[in-house]
Amino acid sequence: MKRIWHKREYLAMTAIVALFIFGSIFSMLSIWLLRGTARVVNHVGIVQGSTQLLVTRELMVRVAITSLQENPTQMDITRELASAANNREIIRIEEIINELISGEGSNNLIVLHDKKYLHDITLVKNYWEQLKTNIFLLRDEAAQENSQLSQMLFASSQVFYDLLNNAASSAEAFSGRQISYSRITIISATIFSLLIIIFGLFYLYRLKRIAEAASSEITVMKDNLNIGVFLMDKDQLIQPQYSKSLETILETGNLSNTSFTDLLSASIPAKETETLKDYFAMIINRTFDKKMLEDINPINELLYINNNTGEEKNLRCAFALVDRGDGGVFILGTVEDITGEKLLKKQLSEEEDKREEDLQVLFEIIQVEPRVFDEFLEDTEYEFDRINEMLKNKELTSQYAMVDIYQSVHAIKSDAIILGLENFSQKIQALELEIKKIRDQEKISFEDTLHIAVEIEKTMREKDKFQDIVNKLRSFKISDARTQNEYLLVQSLNKASDKAARDLGKKVELVIDSIDSTVLENSPRRIIKEVLIQLVRNAVYHGIESPAERTARHKDETGHIHLSIKTEDGKIHIKLADDGRGIDFNRIREKVQQLNWSKESVDFNDNKKLARIIFSPGFSTAEDAGLHAGRGIGLSLVRDRLHGINGSIKLHTEEGKGTAFHIFIPLEQQDTASLRKSG
Repeated sequence: MKRIWHKREYLAMTAIVALFIFGSIFSMLSIWLLRGTARVVNHVGIVQGSTQLLVTRELMVRVAITSLQENPTQMDITRELASAANNREIIRIEEIINELISGEGSNNLIVLHDKKYLHDITLVKNYWEQLKTNIFLLRDEAAQENSQLSQMLFASSQVFYDLLNNAASSAEAFSGRQISYSRITIISATIFSLLIIIFGLFYLYRLKRIAEAASSEITVMKDNLNIGVFLMDKDQLIQPQYSKSLETILETGNLSNTSFTDLLSASIPAKETETLKDYFAMIINRTFDKKMLEDINPINELLYINNNTGEEKNLRCAFALVDRGDGGVFILGTVEDITGEKLLKKQLSEEEDKREEDLQVLFEIIQVEPRVFDEFLEDTEYEFDRINEMLKNKELTSQYAMVDIYQSVHAIKSDAIILGLENFSQKIQALELEIKKIRDQEKISFEDTLHIAVEIEKTMREKDKFQDIVNKLRSFKISDARTQNEYLLVQSLNKASDKAARDLGKKVELVIDSIDSTVLENSPRRIIKEVLIQLVRNAVYHGIESPAERTARHKDETGHIHLSIKTEDGKIHIKLADDGRGIDFNRIREKVQQLNWSKESVDFNDNKKLARIIFSPGFSTAEDAGLHAGRGIGLSLVRDRLHGINGSIKLHTEEGKGTAFHIFIPLEQQDTASLRKSG
């Protein structure tokens, strides 16, 4: 559309409007000031009248008290009543005088910024103190005849009246000047108003011509917009003047006099349709301001479903009130197809989440030595292979297979926690909970087993992502296999101990008393590591006390876990001992009764039989399940792993001093095949 207005026209319009506004504001200020001046003069008069009344009362009270000297009681009552009334009058007079000077008070008086008035009112303030002094002197001498004090009070009151008259005259003179200024201003404002009216008529004429010239251009623009624009009445009926894009976006033709809410019947529930109608009523009735109505728009973003085709789109809708001024009130609506925008945002969000997850995984991995992580991958792959074999083994019952799968997943999670792989640990824990839920069912269906298989496959893919990263992070190798095995085992156990202690707020030190490297070279390394990790975490969680508890028991606040691995009489002898609180057999008895394990005849007085129970699946004395304990799987895993290689475990515990686990694995039964499978 071509430019219609010129710069000089804008300047002229702006100047006239500015002058009109200035004149109007000045006139209003003048009227306000005149009103304030009149109130000032009025309150000066009030002070005059009140002072005259006050002085008259004081003089009359003096006469009355003199006549009542023979009746002291009556004289005191008269004095007190008069003094109380006059004191209130003094306070009132003083408040008005202070407000005349400062403009601050309950009478809403203003300060007249006139030099003569301010000088006069200041004299009034100063002489008021003298007048008060004379009043109080007269009261003090009221019981005696002293005409000199009465004359002094009367004389000072006359001077005070004169000062008040001067202040009133100054205020009236100031008011007269303001009236002259206001008269000139109002006349000027009237002239400017006439100019504005004339200019406005000319402007309306030009505006009509502009509207006529732009009408055709608006029609062309409306029909070429990518946004659907329409008007609808208070009954939500779409008016004929809508853009063609609206039909394209809504995929519906001939929308004139069609109910907009009916078009959305497949997109929003009936209850929300009523809410939408209420929203449109609020727009029509101007219930809230524009910003508030924008914020509470119930279909700002909408999943639109076409009533005929069922096709879905993401739309953005906005609404505003249009008042034509002739009583016609409509709602202006805009509809925009944002399907592509939403899809792009979703893709960007998914990519961003994936990048953040990849960065987190990378950050976790780079903190682990490559050879340690390589062992973790190897062990994890082994556990997944075991799980696949169990899922394929049709001879195993579903219940038994699920318990074994649960143990393998728990072992993977334990290794991941040790390495600080928080993201992977959380995913494994979620899988562990799914398996536990299915394991505890009376009957496991094929669908349940299939579900677990799918979830395990997802977890395996997560594990596969690690391999490429590990290949890049390998930085060194250890030529001595014996030293490497010992180093990796100690590193894993230290990480398990440190991680559990840090999470539980405890202080723990792992002490290696002795390790026979040849034992690790020719033993089921993986099983030994899994068993020791479970025992170390068990010791930190259940055995080692908190620093405060250890200090109270006169122990070093740092708990110690001792480990030794050696060969004795053709067996591998592993000893893991802690200096913690020992096993609480009373707690075990309570837990057995709580779980109602009455299938076995348990002798509650035999601690050795009670000790065997802690190796049972599902048994734990922990109150809550967490990353480190509470599901009753740790020690049952230890028992089952050792049983698989003909190993055994014994424990010795002493209350308040600690617990020691002795593990025995026969060397002669570790043939080449079993060693290859286990280690």
